[in-house]
Amino acid sequence: MVKIVVIGTYSDTKLIGRVINELGKRGFEVFPQGEKFKELAKIIKLSEEHAVSDTTMKKIRKVFYRFMDEIGESAFVYVFNEKEGKEYIGPGTLMQIGFTLGLKKPIFFYREPHIEEVLSLAGPLVLQLFVK
Repeated sequence: MVKIVVIGTYSDTKLIGRVINELGKRGFEVFPQGEKFKELAKIIKLSEEHAVSDTTMKKIRKVFYRFMDEIGESAFVYVFNEKEGKEYIGPGTLMQIGFTLGLKKPIFFYREPHIEEVLSLAGPLVLQLFVK
């Protein structure tokens, strides 16, 4: 089974959950799924508070490093680059895209990327679009 990692904004957990489920139905081993996805959603909810505690920051860092480990073990990365109906790439996702490119792994996007920072990061590499 081909392993993929879904990175991007997790603010709309219902929509990204449907995307993750759809990728699973298509035969991919997807990270995160199930309990890992639920745990991530809780941490994201905590991180959206105005004052983030040290404990929450430690949890966020732990999740970020777990994603980096999973990217290293994956065949490719799928970027969920939508927030509130518009294209969006946050700073953490941008770093993960750079890491993925450094590993020379293919990247697929939920929405066709138009953000300058994403396009410039890719350089001569062709970004591949995964149709919804």
